[in-house]
Amino acid sequence: MFVDSDDWIEKDTISNLMKIQANNNYDVILFGVYIENTIFKKTTVSKFKKQSFNDKEQIKQILPNLIKQEIINSPWNKIYKASIIKQNNISFNESISIGEDALFNYEIFLK
Repeated sequence: MFVDSDDWIEKDTISNLMKIQANNNYDVILFGVYIENTIFKKTTVSKFKKQSFNDKEQIKQILPNLIKQEIINSPWNKIYKASIIKQNNISFNESISIGEDALFNYEIFLK
């Protein structure tokens, strides 16, 4: 899980996600977020319908929609199975400063 310095999570977020993971053994779990715009003092809530995808073909079908909705771009609304990252040697490309989060996620979702 990745949490940026300007992010916050509820105190039970990780334990709740680990309970879900213990019962399902997912490679990635996406979860809803609150996005606070401090300039306009507006908070947007992003929620997801509970779904699971266990097949690469299903993932390939939903991936374009996740990209279009900008759900996949950031790592901070996901928890990842560490073995997927380690076994596939997936890392953030430090030579680019825009879009590296999305590239990281694309690699994970394609594995």
